[in-house]
Amino acid sequence: ANTALEAADVAAIRDLAACSNDASFALRAFEATSASADHDVLSSQWHWSAWTPYLRTILQDKKLDSKLMRVITSTALSQSTEITQSSFSFLTTMARQYLSSPHLTDRQKLRRLEWCATRQRQVSGVVSF
Repeated sequence: ANTALEAADVAAIRDLAACSNDASFALRAFEATSASADHDVLSSQWHWSAWTPYLRTILQDKKLDSKLMRVITSTALSQSTEITQSSFSFLTTMARQYLSSPHLTDRQKLRRLEWCATRQRQVSGVVSF
């Protein structure tokens, strides 16, 4: 029997996570979904922009921050011009949040900025910060 989640299932779980307005729950829902969904289905239904409402909360929590980095690394970088632009904007916002995170050392901020810059280069070929 095929137990892989379909696109509609992944979209429904993503929407439930969004309704929860809880960053930790959204990350747990993503992790559970990623264990049962095809990578292409997951990437098409749960794009980076889904994390925008939680960005500040996630980046201020060390445990959630590392989970978000794994999520972004595991999903597709770009599929269309619109997605590329939203990914680029998301990474710019993420980098700015890192710069203003008081719990990070300068070295940690630099590593995270490098991580964001690498992803921006992969998405668009340029870096915005």
